Amino acid sequence: MDISLRTSYHAPLPDVLTLLLSEELAHARAQALHVANFSFTQEQPEPAVIQSVMRARVPASELPANVRGFLSGGLGAVVTSSYHRERTPAVIEYTIRIDGAPVNGALTLTLTPADELSTASAAGTSIAATDGQIAGSFSVNVPFIGGKIERTAAAHANTVLTADTALVNSLLAKH
Repeated sequence: MDISLRTSYHAPLPDVLTLLLSEELAHARAQALHVANFSFTQEQPEPAVIQSVMRARVPASELPANVRGFLSGGLGAVVTSSYHRERTPAVIEYTIRIDGAPVNGALTLTLTPADELSTASAAGTSIAATDGQIAGSFSVNVPFIGGKIERTAAAHANTVLTADTALVNSLLAKH
């Protein structure tokens, strides 16, 4: 199932990139999702590449009742983000792997300096903004019902991505 969303961040591109790859944002995302058991690592596998990995584990007891039967061992997720510094425009590639469920996905976030200034700063002054284009896909490999699950999840994807943009903007406003 394909996903596409235009978004905007209320800070200059370098600040947005720094936050999107940060442990600070990983902690905020985990807190927003009520996930207590997670880890974050960041490495530089090549000189021009920064890679961040967030691993999370949700016990079955904390999952919605309608999915506990399918995921009796709980749910593990690994989200890997890769930023290649030499690419223009700036692109962060995300891969999403769900352990314990036949689900996988990938998102690409393309970031460009906005043509207009944002007035979302705490002082109400105009600041440089960054436009984002999110594109990606995910699949659910379950015989007979995988497509239905994908359609249901796709209906919520924009809501989740919009909420994440709001979270990023709230953290940017604190800097």
